[in-house]
Amino acid sequence: MAKDVAGQSVFSLSRDEFLKRLSAGDTTSIFSADPESYAEVLGLGTEAPYYLSYYFRDADNVEGERAMLTLAWNNSSGIWKTRAGLRLLELYGNDAQASGSADELEQFSQKYIEALPATFKGYESLLKALFIEQRDAELVRRARTAVRQIPSLDPESEAMLRAYEAVASARLGAQGWTGLFTDLFFTRPYAPAHRFAYDFLAQSDGKDEAFKPNDVRAIKGREFIAEREYGKAAEIFAYLVGRWKLDSTKSRRIPDPSPLVLKYPLLFQDAGKAYLYGGMSKDGVPLFAAIADSLLARKDPASIQNRFICYFYEGKMLVALGKYPEAIDAFSRALLVAPDRTNRDAVMWYTIDAASRTSPEASFPYIERFAGSWGNPKFFSDILDRFCIRLSGDKNWPALKTLFSLIDGKASETMQARLAYIVGRAYELGYLEDRTPVSLVLKNQGDVPGFIFPRSFPETAGRYYRKALALESAPYYRMLSAWRLDAPLELADTRDLDADKAEPSDLRSLAGDSAPAVDPLSVFAPPPQPAAPLPSGAESYVEGFFKYGLSKYAYPEAVPYFGVLSAREIVAWSTRLASLSNYSDSMRFMDRLASRGDFELDRNDLILLYPRPFKSEAQEASSKNGLPENLFYGLIKSESYFRPAIVSHAGAVGLSQLMPSTARFVADYLGISSPDLTDPSTNLAIGAFYLKDLIGMAGGRPLLAILGYNGGPNRVKRWIQASPGLPPDLLLETVPLEETREYGRSVLSAGAYYGYLYYGKSAAQSVREVLGGEAAVAP
Repeated sequence: MAKDVAGQSVFSLSRDEFLKRLSAGDTTSIFSADPESYAEVLGLGTEAPYYLSYYFRDADNVEGERAMLTLAWNNSSGIWKTRAGLRLLELYGNDAQASGSADELEQFSQKYIEALPATFKGYESLLKALFIEQRDAELVRRARTAVRQIPSLDPESEAMLRAYEAVASARLGAQGWTGLFTDLFFTRPYAPAHRFAYDFLAQSDGKDEAFKPNDVRAIKGREFIAEREYGKAAEIFAYLVGRWKLDSTKSRRIPDPSPLVLKYPLLFQDAGKAYLYGGMSKDGVPLFAAIADSLLARKDPASIQNRFICYFYEGKMLVALGKYPEAIDAFSRALLVAPDRTNRDAVMWYTIDAASRTSPEASFPYIERFAGSWGNPKFFSDILDRFCIRLSGDKNWPALKTLFSLIDGKASETMQARLAYIVGRAYELGYLEDRTPVSLVLKNQGDVPGFIFPRSFPETAGRYYRKALALESAPYYRMLSAWRLDAPLELADTRDLDADKAEPSDLRSLAGDSAPAVDPLSVFAPPPQPAAPLPSGAESYVEGFFKYGLSKYAYPEAVPYFGVLSAREIVAWSTRLASLSNYSDSMRFMDRLASRGDFELDRNDLILLYPRPFKSEAQEASSKNGLPENLFYGLIKSESYFRPAIVSHAGAVGLSQLMPSTARFVADYLGISSPDLTDPSTNLAIGAFYLKDLIGMAGGRPLLAILGYNGGPNRVKRWIQASPGLPPDLLLETVPLEETREYGRSVLSAGAYYGYLYYGKSAAQSVREVLGGEAAVAP
């Protein structure tokens, strides 16, 4: 960041007074200034106009924003120049799109490329300008130049450059222009560039006639797949791959797919999706099996890839038809030719899923076979989660014990800790028979040094609890295990506080019959390219938002640079945001820092992550309703991140996220007329009373009330009826709603941290309060 220029005034104010007014939220001096005097802000530093442009943007003053950004572009350097340039490209692009005149966009794009020649955005904006002006010969030349000159060009950006080249070549009628479109559509994973190119063809009369008929069909088929119009796609791909013919002896039928589809595996993969999700699985199974047989003798890369696609989609279609053993056989063939680790994991996932369709235990032989070779253990967490819910709800404790033995040391730490805790509880409660004698005092066996466990329960249970306690990336189950063992747990040493939320879920929807939002396979996508180096000055860049009274932008603008920001600066920014009552962004800074492997939170850091804003209001509300204050804070943090005016997608309002209908009912009872749910005192008073009421309805068990707060009390009753007799901690494991399960864990964990930090409670004490004793819940 450039040094300040001493003695310079800004809009008739001293530099210090100007900055002081900005920090106080007074922007009068900016908006009353003569535009011809805007350059005075350079006296604050060459970066100043970049930051001040945010005030004009917030006020929808486009001319003022552009003027400030232009000053920043012309006078600053490094990250400020880059960011100012990107925003100017956006503004000029919007103007060009609206007016149809792209002179200013072209001129600035040229300047951007001259200053930053190795970036995609400048070339993309220039190509956009040339496209609007229909200067197609230059557009073709520039697109080709960009492909050559931009290093580490990512696949999506390259596809856009190729799309501009294709469209311009088509408008010129250049020789071979159709080949540019087919190369784009048949060899590259679908991206926004494809939509741009498809829309051009759809709006250009007569262009289809230049393509071969099957090329047109394939392009339309890919577009339908991208739009998830699987029925229309199925009609097209049934024509391209669904034909049969008699063999040379005319004794049997053999598949006769279009050579076009077999030449391009991406097209063939879309054919698999079309048959599966377009309701043609019954026809697709024999077709894809026969095509795979026809490819056995071929050794070219496309044929090998197509064999994998055949087996994989044959298996998925067999699952859709309910033919699970046959599906497993197809997946076993796919596994033999899977092209990489990611696709091996996908095939193993689907094999386990197919086997589990009869019962979770039926998948255990496959888990045993695969677990040691999982490429990414977290990839399987969602299906293991499903098994935990099902088996816990069925009270099938032996199966849960077996499942733990299969994934011990192989699944994610969170999943290992979860199963270890469940099995330990099953032993402690007598659901599993323990043939070892009861030990009144379980001595340390090396898993967790430095203490003994003065609790009477089967030694086998203690062994499982100690396993969970030793897994540091699973804080929720560590807390529960510490509760059962009466073990000390130093929460300030806990890392990865949100590990339970980090489990990938991109396969979760695939267990059903509908098409997933995103296919898990990226079979033929190019490997990821290394990210471009971040510009220097990232810490000074973020610091500037505080200097210029724009602290609300500090966190979102810091996100792209977290890899190069120091922990010391992040903690300092979090502290400043907390002092400005922006607790939400303050906690977000610390959330990200907690997830970094190079930093361990101490007690002071945890106070930033678990602050106590609205202290008097929360204390009064919790005291009046007999709630543990740390538990109530855990709920508020989990619900709203301490944002008083937040409104959820469902319409819940304020700190404790109250639905207006519920709030009105409670407010009438409390004698509060016309409650303002964005008012902290009102919101917390209603929220605390509602939580107290739920605890009463739940028989004094706060965890059940917390589940009801999120999922509704009637749902909790149904979950209890479905799995009667379980204590609250195990009942949570049966809850089918992921959001509610995670909510229960989040509130309990946050409540424990608040108890530890402010109320002198151990983790075990806080957990005991939330679980409300150890008795089972009657149906």
